[in-house]
Amino acid sequence: MRRRGDYRSGMAREGPTSDSPAAQAGRRLGETPMKTDDLLESEPRVINVGLRSFADDLASCNASVVHVDWSPPAVTDPRIASLLAKLGG
Repeated sequence: MRRRGDYRSGMAREGPTSDSPAAQAGRRLGETPMKTDDLLESEPRVINVGLRSFADDLASCNASVVHVDWSPPAVTDPRIASLLAKLGG
């Protein structure tokens, strides 16, 4: 099985080292980081933010999915609103 790695150099890298920020965060929370093999063998659990159709597609594949109805906050800066209007066409 191929491991996560730097494919440009062909060198495989292991998961977080014991002194990496990710490993330290896991210890602070009292959790053990999940191994890649365990992650790939378990059923996907998805939190979908924003696009409802993505959550619907996952649900149609029997994936465990929770949809969060979210959109970016409204733009209140007139200069930014003008730039966005130009992009929208």
